Amino acid sequence: MRTREKATARRIAACSSIVVMSMLCQAVAADENADENAAEKPGEILARHGLVNLGDAWLCPAEAEARKWLDAFHPLERQYQVLQRALDERVEANEATKKELAQKRRELKKLEERIKANDPAALGPTRDQLKQSAKELEAQIKRKRRDYMDGTRLAEFQSARDDVVRLANARAGLTLAAAAFRQRLAQIPQQYERIGKIAAVRAALSRLGPAHRLGTGRNYASDAADRLARIDRATLSNVVPIYRDDKHARVLAIVDGATPVTFSLRQSNGPTHLPHSLVTSLNLSTHDAPRVTYTVGDRKLACRMVKLSSVRVGGLEMRDVEAVALPPEGEDLGAKLGRAAYESHYFDVDYSHLRLTILSAESKTDPPMEDRSPSSGAGDDGAGDDGEKGSKNDGPAEPTRRTLRRPAASGR
Repeated sequence: MRTREKATARRIAACSSIVVMSMLCQAVAADENADENAAEKPGEILARHGLVNLGDAWLCPAEAEARKWLDAFHPLERQYQVLQRALDERVEANEATKKELAQKRRELKKLEERIKANDPAALGPTRDQLKQSAKELEAQIKRKRRDYMDGTRLAEFQSARDDVVRLANARAGLTLAAAAFRQRLAQIPQQYERIGKIAAVRAALSRLGPAHRLGTGRNYASDAADRLARIDRATLSNVVPIYRDDKHARVLAIVDGATPVTFSLRQSNGPTHLPHSLVTSLNLSTHDAPRVTYTVGDRKLACRMVKLSSVRVGGLEMRDVEAVALPPEGEDLGAKLGRAAYESHYFDVDYSHLRLTILSAESKTDPPMEDRSPSSGAGDDGAGDDGEKGSKNDGPAEPTRRTLRRPAASGR
């Protein structure tokens, strides 16, 4: 028994020694960490936890980024206003030329009527003088006709298209900046709550002195309310800039709340489709997506069906938009927005003013006007939209202004 007791005593003593040594090591390590923390400057500790110094305030990442977006609003808004004014002036100058042209045509008509009358009393000046005046008016009309562009020509004119693209990009930039600012504001309380629980942060602030604190305490939502409301009125309105390319209306949309994408608007039944490069940049997964065969003229493309969580055009946000993800060999088809995506709305395209107006189907009681120009024609992509239903339509130019009606049923 004594032998067992002695053995047990030795084991207890050995275990006690191990415990004591472990505690001693922990104490030494704690002292070393304490020395390291003491050696590290408070500002370095706070920066290591993602805080940004602003005087006596230490900002969490969300507040620091919110301030950057707030500072960016003024130049972005200024740029948008300058570009909008430039486009308005272009349209106004074109409309003024149109009025001058109409006036000179009326004057020429009156001159021709006087010349044809062959009444000396009515003619007043000699016939030769009237004919000379008529020639001068004809020359002026010819010059004005070169300057004036009807809606379709204006929307296709490269300089005007460049103006529209710049304005659309500025508008998208403002939209995304406002969204990012609001997102950061929503993150501020949670970040300060999390950071405020970190003992090292509290200790570092204490070492810096009582004036140092987490955050500025500024009410950004209230301070920026007027500016945000002004930005929303400009960027989320139902009137958006538009131009024309390859017989299609072209408009900039924001996809999934983050990516600006220029779409051609379908004017006949057909799906929304996305080129392979865009599918890749949007990080859309097609691995398990349903397979479909997409027929374009005599081409049959093996595609996948994907879904966009949102597509925003001005004040209209379309949710859960189904789209055909084109393969690389269909890259030339580009991005098109199918009518099924906006079937509950009317898109009123006015090329003469380089704009598209979004109208709710419920608010429009009159039948939509398909043609608001003096001459009618089948300038729509019509039966030849991408060649899906036949060869491309080479008919007359598209009307100056068209309303794209919602389809009775969506088609692919």
